[in-house]
Amino acid sequence: PDGTIFDNGTVTPLKFIVGAGQILKGIDEGIVSFCKDSSILMEIPPVKAYGDRWEGPVPQWSYVHYNVSVTKHIVRENIEDGDTSLKCESTPSNCNTSYTVKAGDYVELSYKVYSKEKVPL
Repeated sequence: PDGTIFDNGTVTPLKFIVGAGQILKGIDEGIVSFCKDSSILMEIPPVKAYGDRWEGPVPQWSYVHYNVSVTKHIVRENIEDGDTSLKCESTPSNCNTSYTVKAGDYVELSYKVYSKEKVPL
């Protein structure tokens, strides 16, 4: 891997419940306390990314960089069983702890994924 983009989710975002194991552990943990419309470049170590398995062009034990933006955030209390339609999207003018992402919330992320060189074991 040479740092090129190998996955681009700017058209079709990732959609998941935070902390439910539906996404890479590094993303699940990394977006906690983020606000809607916030962005970050995450460097995810192999043990919280793909570990010992190959994923497309990314070899095992590789770091990956996710450039993510939280595009939708629905707090846990506003989600009915199995329903992920928008009921109460948090769009505060300034983000405070009552609006940050936490376990059990539904989020959508736009993202680009960059691979990084394989690290020695």
